[in-house]
Amino acid sequence: MARTNLPKTVLSGPYAVAPAALTWTAADVANGNSFVLTGNEVLLVRNVDTAAAHNVTMQPAPDAEGRTGTAQAQSLGAASAGSSTTWATQRIPLNGWLQSDGTFWVNGDNVNIQFAVLQLPA
Repeated sequence: MARTNLPKTVLSGPYAVAPAALTWTAADVANGNSFVLTGNEVLLVRNVDTAAAHNVTMQPAPDAEGRTGTAQAQSLGAASAGSSTTWATQRIPLNGWLQSDGTFWVNGDNVNIQFAVLQLPA
């Protein structure tokens, strides 16, 4: 099956008048998630499970020199006191991350992992 698309929150810039409301999407454990990669995106990831840590894996792609990276799981600790554990990537470059279908691939091992994608101004 196809990966589940992650919608983007587009940030107007350089100075937005109002804060942007994020769209959080639960991890599709069976199929994985993806979004169209332009090189101007930041991926936000959070774990809303208060009982357990969960893993996120970003899938690298062959880079311009034909090298391939190894996908490694990153653990997000359990949320505490009703808050989530959240982290963000840097701006995701095309080289090494752009899949052959034009997207970025990310997997969560539990539906308590949630993703939001920020589309930054170019």
